[in-house]
Amino acid sequence: MKTEKAINTFTGGIDRDTSVNKVDNKHYFDAQNLRIITNDPLTNGALSSVIGNTEALVFNTNDIVIGVCKIKNSYDTNAGDSTLFFCYNSSGNHSIYLLEGDAAKIDITTPINMDALYRTVGSYRAGYLYRGSDLNFSNNLEIQAESRYESSGIRKVYWVDGVNPIRYMNIDNAITLALASTPIDSAILFDITPEAGLASPSTSIIKGGNYKAGLVQHAYQLYVRHGAKTTFSPLSNVLSLSSSLFSTNSLSIVGNKLDDNTGLSVQVNISNLDENFNRIRIVAIHYTQPFVSPTINIIGEFEYSTDSISVVDNGLTNYGTIPIEEFRLQGQVNYVAGTLSSKNNIMFYGNLKEDVWNPDFLNSEDSSFWDGRAIRFRSYTESLSGADDVYKNIISSSPSIPTSGVTLTINNVNSISVEIVNFSTWAAISSSRTITSLVGGGVFYNRIENKYL
Repeated sequence: MKTEKAINTFTGGIDRDTSVNKVDNKHYFDAQNLRIITNDPLTNGALSSVIGNTEALVFNTNDIVIGVCKIKNSYDTNAGDSTLFFCYNSSGNHSIYLLEGDAAKIDITTPINMDALYRTVGSYRAGYLYRGSDLNFSNNLEIQAESRYESSGIRKVYWVDGVNPIRYMNIDNAITLALASTPIDSAILFDITPEAGLASPSTSIIKGGNYKAGLVQHAYQLYVRHGAKTTFSPLSNVLSLSSSLFSTNSLSIVGNKLDDNTGLSVQVNISNLDENFNRIRIVAIHYTQPFVSPTINIIGEFEYSTDSISVVDNGLTNYGTIPIEEFRLQGQVNYVAGTLSSKNNIMFYGNLKEDVWNPDFLNSEDSSFWDGRAIRFRSYTESLSGADDVYKNIISSSPSIPTSGVTLTINNVNSISVEIVNFSTWAAISSSRTITSLVGGGVFYNRIENKYL
């Protein structure tokens, strides 16, 4: 019997979707290190070897790439997207690298060294934007990242790993600092709500201004432009605003009607500012009526380069308001996320865990555990042991008259005898307790005798 030929040109390329019973003679199911369809001229239909990997980027010897994220290139708009690399290092010194330029066009004869602070390398810019152990990366946890291009000067990347708080970086701010050889020095600035030491502002009332009558407090928030921002500080003391506040006679200090101009301002002094930030937003919480929510006004945003700042709030300067709900809750809760994704300019986080802080003494596995939220009071119906002191004060204008079972007898000019019958009943001592001793006297069969010399 003549064997029929089966001719397959394979010119249709690879097809792994169609059932094996219906595969035609123009496709193939699999090929290892070979391909029929190529980009090279005059080679279509010919078996071609697949080009292997070549070294174009050189990282630190101990680096392991645990996350990659693309973002629009602002250094060379004609090149491809920029690439961020999140790298774990076994030494504990982890890194975030940035390559700006078309990686496919790198001259492989001179690979780009990424193991250096971000700088210009030929037609590329490359290097690390941040390096430090406080990134707390793990080679067992993959980083998921999403980038957002807001403008040529504001590009941000958000990332999660299921262990650390939700983090983000203003890439262009990090680039500016790196090119000036003053890179970001703390990973705290990457947290959505970074830690910072915030003290209460010190405030005082001064003459001159346009504050309306009521009560006022102040608070502040630290931030980096287009970057990290803290929660709001504790509130300052409450100040009363009255047009008669500076009267020479305190009896003449009275309140004002609603919306009256008191002619006062508030001096706000803030010290011990955190050097990880360089800008401050100050707000005034102004109460004008009882039982009505206050108005929270932004009275100013300032740059600072020292550890203190002083401003005068005249009651007129207002750069907007903040809803009281936002003021109360902003940054009060930290979350750890395991995944993230964006849609319609909204970032969504998944597998969330609330990062709850508890002091050591609330660790139930610790020997010093103490929980003040649950206190057990001892029941005196139980059998008791131990010693307690009982104090009673008896005043009698005539010692010869018994008072509540107490007999006072004058022995001579130097002594008085005191006799108390049924002492336990008189002293309201529980019947479950046994009297064993008395300071300064003696106990005999529930009878106490003493002498005062």
